Amino acid sequence: MPGRRQPAVTTRTPSRPQRQRRFALALVVGFFAGLTAAQAAGLLPWSIVCYYLALSLVAWLFYAADKRAAVVGLRRTPERTLHWLSLLGGWPGALLAQSYLRHKSSKTAFRLAYWLSVCLNLGALGYAVAAGGIERLYPLDDWLLGMSHGIASGVSAALR
Repeated sequence: MPGRRQPAVTTRTPSRPQRQRRFALALVVGFFAGLTAAQAAGLLPWSIVCYYLALSLVAWLFYAADKRAAVVGLRRTPERTLHWLSLLGGWPGALLAQSYLRHKSSKTAFRLAYWLSVCLNLGALGYAVAAGGIERLYPLDDWLLGMSHGIASGVSAALR
């Protein structure tokens, strides 16, 4: 119809949880991309990348269990445990769990302790790389590779 006006196209500003999820995902993807690039450049062994991936999964699972316990009213995971997981390297999984599960994302004291653990973890990783202490982990890569070949052979033999 010629006299009818078309509605104006409006752009919506993402909500705070959406922005937090985007930020968390971008930070975690960037971190793992950096780890992978450092490994490709020979600065890190693969075991470090695997370590961060494994601990991130463990942290996510702890956050998910704690969220479930909070909803159902069961015994909760101590905050100290969640902070230790982050400090030891599970902070990427913890960050994703905080933003996607919307758990422990509003307590200021918890968030400050969390970000402190992230900074300490990244500082320790940077120091280990700069000081050459990471070199001691390359034999672990050989062992992990041997283990994965052994597991793959065992699974292959079991499936025959």
